[in-house]
Amino acid sequence: MLDYNPEFSYEDKCVGEKCLIDYKNAYQEFNADLKSFIISPGSISNQYIIQTGQSSFLDFGGTTEPKTATVEFYVGGASDEQAHENISNLFLACKECILKRELHRFEYPALLTGKNVEETGVEPYYLVTLDFIVVQRLPLVSADISEPAIIYNEGNIPSGVRYILKPPINISSFNINGIKVTNLHAGKNFIIDGISGKITENGNNRFASTDIIDFPKIFPGKNEINMSYNIPVTVEYYPLFE
Repeated sequence: MLDYNPEFSYEDKCVGEKCLIDYKNAYQEFNADLKSFIISPGSISNQYIIQTGQSSFLDFGGTTEPKTATVEFYVGGASDEQAHENISNLFLACKECILKRELHRFEYPALLTGKNVEETGVEPYYLVTLDFIVVQRLPLVSADISEPAIIYNEGNIPSGVRYILKPPINISSFNINGIKVTNLHAGKNFIIDGISGKITENGNNRFASTDIIDFPKIFPGKNEINMSYNIPVTVEYYPLFE
């Protein structure tokens, strides 16, 4: 077992691409140096029949499992004990997190599904392998509008959208993209949140003040945002990818 090395922080160098866990540098936080980051597509289950003429299919739909990610780090420390402490803290941080590589646009909300630690033969470093299920998305897009507008969604599948209504005056009835809202109060943000599934005004539940059936979504490409009064509105969403 390696004795404590007081010079470790000066001698150790990060050689892999910077990896962020919840927007924090994994190397700085856990001495975790990225070795590999592999994204794999999720499996597909289809319900179908072959058409009578045997030349095509009739698809009844199906389900797609989430993508998976396998991420490998070399993790070390000033001593064997500190290396294991760094590994333990890395596991804790990765239970539910957002993964991102510095040189890539995509980020990945992730749930940890598996973990493994192997000796490398070079003290005090271990090879740590983490398995996740992930969602592939771009960082949050936020657009401020004050009249009907067109919002472009760079993603290729629908995703939840958040409308933050900012009425400058009291409004008894307001409509945004087919959702009716009653009793908006001047200076109080009314949030229709299709990302987290909430409707609030200044943090208080206001679901009953709408006629909403389904939370709003934004679709790939151009999306029209219509409103019955021209008031400041912030539109927020994550572009999602299949």
